Amino acid sequence: MVAAAAAAAAALWLGVPRRRVALVAGAVVAVVMAVVIVGMILWVNTRSGSTHIARAVSLARSATGRRELVEIAQRKMAMNIRLMRYTGWTRLLWALIASVLYLVGGGFKLPHEHRLAVLAAITGALAALVANDSGVVACATAAMAPGFLLIAHGLDEAWAGR
Repeated sequence: MVAAAAAAAAALWLGVPRRRVALVAGAVVAVVMAVVIVGMILWVNTRSGSTHIARAVSLARSATGRRELVEIAQRKMAMNIRLMRYTGWTRLLWALIASVLYLVGGGFKLPHEHRLAVLAAITGALAALVANDSGVVACATAAMAPGFLLIAHGLDEAWAGR
């Protein structure tokens, strides 16, 4: 859900021609998503105190909450680093990052709408990297769709001789 919110906010920010309107629209999306996420956390917490989200919320309320939340973030980062070392998803992620950097650097001449879609999808994928324990896998999976769009566009350009 965090990844979807980040992608939506990025699409609005990049896609709306006037920056002020884009900032307002992005802020509205962020606030709505924050309210939805908090509502879901509270709903889960009242249903069952045994989920990891409910435990994190109760830790945040306690006196040692900040320290505990920092430890949770450190465990998430350690898991992502471990996964980056030992999983094949990392290679896919690096290839997709390279293709996006090539796009941003002007290597592909994508139509404006496609460029926005790719950048919004990559923003969502990066949010998945940060928000998930196995963020490398989530990020690489989410980044495959825009990666395939870039590959298809590159093949079209090559066939057309441009």
